Amino acid sequence: MSQHSDTGTGVSGIDRETAERARRILESPNGVPPRTEDVEAAIAPLEKVLTATPPGPLRITILSNLGLLLMTRFQLAGPASEPDLRRAVGHLREAQHLHERETGHPALSATIANMISAQHALAELTRDQEHLDEAIREGRKAVLRLDPDIPQRASVLASLSSALRVRYDWTGNTGDLTEAVELGRRAAADLGHSSVRRGPVLSSLAGSLLAAGEPEESARVYAEALASFREASDADGEARALNNLAGAVARSGRTEEAVEHYRQAVEAFTGLGEDVGRGRGLNNLAHALTRLGRHEEAVEAHTAAWHCRSAAFGPAHPESLDSLRNLAAAHLTVGHRTEATDTYTRLHTLSHETLGPDHPRTIEAYRALEELGEG
Repeated sequence: MSQHSDTGTGVSGIDRETAERARRILESPNGVPPRTEDVEAAIAPLEKVLTATPPGPLRITILSNLGLLLMTRFQLAGPASEPDLRRAVGHLREAQHLHERETGHPALSATIANMISAQHALAELTRDQEHLDEAIREGRKAVLRLDPDIPQRASVLASLSSALRVRYDWTGNTGDLTEAVELGRRAAADLGHSSVRRGPVLSSLAGSLLAAGEPEESARVYAEALASFREASDADGEARALNNLAGAVARSGRTEEAVEHYRQAVEAFTGLGEDVGRGRGLNNLAHALTRLGRHEEAVEAHTAAWHCRSAAFGPAHPESLDSLRNLAAAHLTVGHRTEATDTYTRLHTLSHETLGPDHPRTIEAYRALEELGEG
């Protein structure tokens, strides 16, 4: 999510304490999530002020910050907080429409990038392409309207590029991917080397380049993103960039190098206490080790990935079941028949209970057990 706060202190209609609380949350250090109670305390007074605020720059500021705070609460609470995300879209959409009527307030153009990001998040949550299509329409309009010298234009370009990349993933429309790469390059160029937003923008561009079949260029851009995250002391961004860089390097055929990046990513996620990222990093590491023929190490990585994903999602989650399947196959590869049998048995039991007896995963596990003489 792109967060670009329009909050200012001492503005008529917002008391200084409320404005300062919102500013602290929206400008919290990279990788340090705000506390839920702080977000709650910032939302309530802004909602009260909003009801008495007529159209104009102040209302746009309040709407924009409320939208971002609601998106923050959604990120903290997860999918169960979908109503917060829908309210955020509504607030940011109104802010953007009001902004179109205003002149002489270029700073308020940040609301456009935020609205695109909110629509994008809602589309991915609901798998409803209409939200994504609206985000792309509004982004294209904004790019044509905004002065190239306005700093917020880079944020709009980046948000639009990200939305186009997702629509390409959903539809396979190569025109969207080509446009995503072009806009990502323009956003990175507009930001320059000193912006704290450079890391996320470069990461998005690198992902589009990888999808476009340019792994070497993607790896180069991911390396730039990694440097930007480190410069900004963004530990979470650094961990994700390491994992993504490893994937691009692997696609370039440099698997040994990819293994080292994956190990660094796993270490970074471990330091953050982030089981989801650590589990995915371990899963990627295990596959890379398998490609190198280092099967015993792959078993260790698959085992750790299974434990991480089970802790993060529960043992019956699709990602956890994927890890269990990979672990069973890895045991079989190195001749651990007893361990393979035990793991396939657990996989069959979990799949049967959660997916049903006729699901392909359940049938696959049963057939593996038959081949092992346990069916």
